[in-house]
Amino acid sequence: MKLPSTRICKRRAPLRLQSDSHQNISETRRRSSRLQSRQQRATDPQPSQLVGASSYTRVSTSDPIEALAPIPSTEELQGNLKSTGQSTTTTTTDKDFGTKLQQNNIVYTAFNARAPDDIEDVRELLDRPRESEPPELLDYQRYLVVTEDYENELGVEISAYPLLAKRTSREVEISGYFQRPNHAWLAVDNHLTTGLSDPQPDLVESYRKTDYPPQAVEALSADLAPSSYNEAMPAYAVEFKSSNGDMKEAKLQCAFDGSIMTEGARGAHTYMDKSDDDFYGKTQALTVAFNGGLIECYGHHALQTPGPSQLAADEAAPNEAAAGRAGDTVKYHPYLLDCDTPRASLQNFQSAYKHMRNAQDIGYKWATERKDALWAYTNGDNTQTSLDVATSAQQPLNDSLVSISSGTPNDYNDDYDDEVPIPAQQPTDSLIPVSSGPDGYNYDAYDDEVDLTDQ
Repeated sequence: MKLPSTRICKRRAPLRLQSDSHQNISETRRRSSRLQSRQQRATDPQPSQLVGASSYTRVSTSDPIEALAPIPSTEELQGNLKSTGQSTTTTTTDKDFGTKLQQNNIVYTAFNARAPDDIEDVRELLDRPRESEPPELLDYQRYLVVTEDYENELGVEISAYPLLAKRTSREVEISGYFQRPNHAWLAVDNHLTTGLSDPQPDLVESYRKTDYPPQAVEALSADLAPSSYNEAMPAYAVEFKSSNGDMKEAKLQCAFDGSIMTEGARGAHTYMDKSDDDFYGKTQALTVAFNGGLIECYGHHALQTPGPSQLAADEAAPNEAAAGRAGDTVKYHPYLLDCDTPRASLQNFQSAYKHMRNAQDIGYKWATERKDALWAYTNGDNTQTSLDVATSAQQPLNDSLVSISSGTPNDYNDDYDDEVPIPAQQPTDSLIPVSSGPDGYNYDAYDDEVDLTDQ
């Protein structure tokens, strides 16, 4: 029998780091560093703050440490920009946007705005009866639900606006007339945009610039082609706001958009050597401010006011009309044509429906007139219309580029109202240059109007 072993197992002693000369030197350095650090803290009036470690060593330096410069305020920054010759731009949402418009001769207050000479004619066109049946109670109720609460502009644009506005028809789109959303007018750089950001309407309706004579496109530049896209200067634009949006801001944006469109019309008018009497004081463009619950429609025109250099211009220029242009200051006026509250009642909804679509008709009419007038001027006669227009509908062009007439309801047939083409009667007023689309299509009725419940 084996006896159990009485041998005791010894525990291993923990391994000790063998000190060598390198370790001794490191330890000596650490001790020396700590000693120097204590001595430095004793003589330094400002205690050092170590961040995230305890083994940092203060390094003495003979150069003074410079304090960080304070961050400049907004006013100081703007002052520095001005002193160096640079400038900042004011956006359409800045609080001083209206003041900047005024400095650029764009009137924006109702008190200072002057009504155009043709205001009654424009309002009559805006209020003319339509061939289609007005929207019904079910349409109104649908609008109430859709516009109950929109917290952003895009919701109003894609859901509420189509319940009142017209769709562009196939025939008109083939002719080049489109709705164009949110295109910045980057090419526009004139006295109206000084110190301001680029105008950028939420929605416009216009032709393509390639639908105009190439000579006119080159000569008019941004007055005809305001953006880098293939679009021409419109005569109709919309600014959207949310259901709780600032309509005052939309009004200022409309004033800006309208002045640019009016200046474009003035450029075309001057290019064709038209009389000033047919331009100044006449409505050139329409804009709409829209937030679903309120719709404001503005007309835009330009007026000349005598400038301080009038006498000098009269002496320098042999032509009286040229002298007047040289000495006068042009100001751009918006004027409220109509205001609707489509949510208030069925009757108000029907009125807004009518006014919105008539405003689109007017914008389309003016854009077509200008295009045809430029083609006629380029071709050297007063009867030739644009290339996509049937020659059977050509009418003599008058000096007036954008003069309008109230006409009669039959002058503005809506061939889409009953989805059956209605032969258009030509206005008898010689001041209206008229063209029609292919196969006698009436350009005043440019879409296929359908029942709202089908959308």
